[in-house]
Amino acid sequence: MPAAGRKLPLALLIALTTGPALVVGAGLWLLADLVPECVPDLRESVTSPDGTTILAVFGLDCGGATAGPNTQAAIHPATEPFSQENAQVFFAADGTHQLSPRWREGGIVIDAPEGAAITRQLDRVGSFPVVYD
Repeated sequence: MPAAGRKLPLALLIALTTGPALVVGAGLWLLADLVPECVPDLRESVTSPDGTTILAVFGLDCGGATAGPNTQAAIHPATEPFSQENAQVFFAADGTHQLSPRWREGGIVIDAPEGAAITRQLDRVGSFPVVYD
């Protein structure tokens, strides 16, 4: 045990902090390769009448993960390409469905699939009301 007031040599201090940090970092990096990345599959998109917003229907492909196929609807700015980061999801259902998205009277209309397990269904997204036919 070092006497009171004595400091650890700099090389030993660096080894004691850097070694474990490298081991943890390498472990996390390898673990990240085991977790499947979900990639959006853009199925349909419709631009708003004023050209500022895009209504998108997509599903997520999670590379064989336990979650099955799904169908989601979202809006995103027309100035940006579709991505999960900029999409405001307002509808989601298990399975693959045809939603027939469209703009009508300042709002959004989609065909909600009958009998589907719906996991998200908002009546408004951003400033747009949503109607489910």
